[in-house]
Amino acid sequence: MYATCPVLTWESATAAEIHSPQSIEYEIFIDTSAGFDNPTVLLTRGKTTTVQVCDLAPDRIYYWKVKAENIVGASQWSSQVYSFVLAPEDQQHVTLKDFSLITPGFNAIVNTTHPTVYWESAARDIIKSPDDIVYRVLYSSSPNFEMSQSITIDGDVSWVELPRLQPGTICFWKVIARNKAGMEKTSLNYSALAIGDHTTGGEKEQHDLDNFVLFQNYPNPFNPWTTIRFNLAEDSEAVVTVYDIAGYAVRKLLREYKGAGEHAVVWDGIDDQGNKLCSGVYIYRLQFLDSQGNIRVSDKKMMLLK
Repeated sequence: MYATCPVLTWESATAAEIHSPQSIEYEIFIDTSAGFDNPTVLLTRGKTTTVQVCDLAPDRIYYWKVKAENIVGASQWSSQVYSFVLAPEDQQHVTLKDFSLITPGFNAIVNTTHPTVYWESAARDIIKSPDDIVYRVLYSSSPNFEMSQSITIDGDVSWVELPRLQPGTICFWKVIARNKAGMEKTSLNYSALAIGDHTTGGEKEQHDLDNFVLFQNYPNPFNPWTTIRFNLAEDSEAVVTVYDIAGYAVRKLLREYKGAGEHAVVWDGIDDQGNKLCSGVYIYRLQFLDSQGNIRVSDKKMMLLK
């Protein structure tokens, strides 16, 4: 066993073994002794018949067994005690899992020549070293990825800003993950994004003649806080709101009269009710009323990672 966090799997208990199939809980014992003198005890609920174990000492033999129980009764311990050897630390590698691309969505139109793309982590285990996993982001003008170019990212960083792309073009992209043992997994999907015809690249894509600008948040991705900067061309009431990917408002960051010039607000990943939000893509929106009575709106995406 060469993973840093091995996954243990067992067969599900039958109704006869625990007298009732309702509310099953599995109890797993893990120990370096076959007699289980000082075991680590793990519990799982429901129909789950796998558990991932981390923080084990390397270069040791581990024994494990499992039983099922609920409020009615309990099964016997598994008929066999299983064992595995966690390899020396310098021989361990992160195991890979299936993963998908996140954003931009398929056929999304982006108003920058340097779009940032995001994908799920392919690491099944805890990342302890930057070379535990490497991502290669392939991008091309062809859906078959002919004549593709690539960017290599070390460590479990699941986003990258693509080099300058030509306005009015379509870019296809996918990601390949590789661990230290040379095993590879390709993202379950590939995606395509369209570069707007009138983009100029970088933060300047939103600069119009009156300097109404919403900048990309920094840092991004972030945990637990990020700064959102914006520029107003004239004095006005400004509203900054955070939405989830489904379009629901989760946090009102600002509703205040501001003078012309640059301003900033900070978001800490908490909603209006004081709840910590989960990892994912969020949208932040700037609105203000110009001197002609027109409501000006600008949106950008950001990613909260935990």
